[in-house]
Amino acid sequence: MRTGLLGRHIKYSKSPEIHTKSYERLRLPLTYELFDLPREDIHHFIDTLSKENIVGFNVTIPYKETIKEYI
Repeated sequence: MRTGLLGRHIKYSKSPEIHTKSYERLRLPLTYELFDLPREDIHHFIDTLSKENIVGFNVTIPYKETIKEYI
């Protein structure tokens, strides 16, 4: 199962390293990835969460307002 961070220009993020270590320590079958997408791809990202086996994600500042319509 996949989790991650949704945002733009987020390659600098330490989140994957931090979460991966936690998942490993807790023996959770999860990965943590960077979902670095342009705003126009957010709708497709949301529509394909189940198909892509994405079970959760965090959202960075540029998309916090945009993502509200999907909550």
